[in-house]
Amino acid sequence: MTCADFADWLENDAAHHCVVEERGDKKNLVKIPYDDDVDFLYYQRVYNGNNLSRTQAFYYCGLYNKLDGKLYDLQSVLKGKLPELDSGKTIRTLQDKFEAAVRSFINDIVDNNVDNLRSPFFENESYQQKLDHFKEYYAEAVIRQKFLDGETADDVKFQCDYDCGRFEEAQMIRFLKYPTAAVEEAATEYWQTHQDDMLLDLYMNEHIKVCLEKLEAQEDTRFHRQRNISKAINESGAKSVNVTIQRDGKDFTFKYPAFNLGCNAYMDYHSWDMPAKDRENFRNVFEEGSRFYPQEITAISYRGKTIYEAEPWGVEDIPDEDETNTMKM
Repeated sequence: MTCADFADWLENDAAHHCVVEERGDKKNLVKIPYDDDVDFLYYQRVYNGNNLSRTQAFYYCGLYNKLDGKLYDLQSVLKGKLPELDSGKTIRTLQDKFEAAVRSFINDIVDNNVDNLRSPFFENESYQQKLDHFKEYYAEAVIRQKFLDGETADDVKFQCDYDCGRFEEAQMIRFLKYPTAAVEEAATEYWQTHQDDMLLDLYMNEHIKVCLEKLEAQEDTRFHRQRNISKAINESGAKSVNVTIQRDGKDFTFKYPAFNLGCNAYMDYHSWDMPAKDRENFRNVFEEGSRFYPQEITAISYRGKTIYEAEPWGVEDIPDEDETNTMKM
């Protein structure tokens, strides 16, 4: 059976059974209507003749959408064999597309505007507690990461986190048949039941924006230096660099992996990643532990070229407590 023959069989509502063969392997295919527009496809292995067997098991192998003439969710028995009909969409990719469409719909409604939401927010004191908890325990890490990644207050926008959970068959098929209506229905239901949660996200975002603006305005904190270091490293393409730090009036230069300086994962760097000789010298010169900090780095060079340079800066110039308070206000 050619692809054209198979397409004709799919379109023929009166033909429920066909036989496909590949390299001597025969399979009986049957289509069973889910509704007027969608058929489920099943197959049965053929051992004798071309007839269906009353005792042989059936296995699901995909669904056919008559409205667009495409096959979806193809299993291995058919996958790749019908390129003209196969949409390439699995249940997982369909769900991802559906959820992304719902999130986009909600994002457009909210549009980062608290006034677009109508909810008796904080009527339940648990939401105020959640907001306070976020400011106290999580905001600092979130703000720090956004700042180091180069985000500004303008980049902080509401992002709907809609997740449909299990993609039920009825919902999936409605999305295949009527994508716009299915998305609007799910978005409307989510909108009606999650406005408190969305408002909480907006208030968290507002806190993040204010803190980002205040942190940026300080101009030269350890976070500014770490961001500049990361940017210089990532633009250089280096794998290893020479780093000079100054502590207690003493300069010390050593080799260091570029990745550790460019990933923004930590608030400090560890001497353990230095070559053994440099690590030993570092610990001999500085008796204050085994770490160094962004504000101590005065120069970074790669292949003899300076890619980062900063004036020596003592820790006392801008206390760390001030930066932390900026993020928890």
